[in-house]
Amino acid sequence: MIKNLRALFRNHSDKLVFVFLIMISSVLIVNSDNQTIQVLNKSGQTFFAAFQVGVSGLSGVVARLFGTLDDVGKLSQEVADLKKQLSDYKQLNELKDMLEQENQQLRSALNMGLSIPKIFQYNVREIPALIIAKEPGNFFQSLIINRGSKDGIHKDMAVIAEYEKGFGLVGKIVSVSVISSIVMPIYNKDFYASAQLKTSQYEGLVSGLGENSQDVLMQFVSKNAKSHLKIHDVVITSGTGQVYPKGIHIGTINEISSNSYETSMELQLHPVVDFARLQTVFVIDMDKSYLGGLDE
Repeated sequence: MIKNLRALFRNHSDKLVFVFLIMISSVLIVNSDNQTIQVLNKSGQTFFAAFQVGVSGLSGVVARLFGTLDDVGKLSQEVADLKKQLSDYKQLNELKDMLEQENQQLRSALNMGLSIPKIFQYNVREIPALIIAKEPGNFFQSLIINRGSKDGIHKDMAVIAEYEKGFGLVGKIVSVSVISSIVMPIYNKDFYASAQLKTSQYEGLVSGLGENSQDVLMQFVSKNAKSHLKIHDVVITSGTGQVYPKGIHIGTINEISSNSYETSMELQLHPVVDFARLQTVFVIDMDKSYLGGLDE
């Protein structure tokens, strides 16, 4: 009999469970006010209350999580802003250092400039300036200085620089803007200046050799000067035309060319100014009271 019951339960277990559940439901409905149901109700209420507390707590955690994410976003933006401010500060600091260096160079140039009127025998105005750019290339064909028309600069003014033995010719102003000017150096192929030998006073015309050399050429020198010449003699400006003050050093002789069928000689000169290291120059403004040259 037991085997039969086991087989019946095994074969009809789903139906028996269904019938059992119907019976339990009927009892619960009939006795809905009894103590067991109340206990179940209380248990259900307790469960749902706990569930609501858990959900509420989870909502708080989620809210705090999104709040934290929002704070992280704000913090990231603040970090980005601080990085930008730091970059701006570094740029300003570099600019400050550059301006301080420029001011120091200008003060040095101004102090040197104060001695120029003691050398010239006529009234000139010397304007200290800094070279702020050079034309790219092995031998730059122009220089840019940080002085322009607002500083009284105009075209064809002479530009000089101090070196260990005096003042050397750098070139002349060829273009002027409000705040800057372009200088043509003496070795530019388009440069020309009247010159003379410092010791013998023989004259000639100095011109640049162009891009392949920083040396300059003195042409049309009388052959009578040959016996008075030697390597390393100094050539200076002659002052003719009043563009370049007389007596400014141009260069020293490093080569002498003289052909029998020509009536003049050519002298190749090495400039006294070291253009590779040149930073500070003086622009010379000569007035109408031109009287002479430089003290020898």
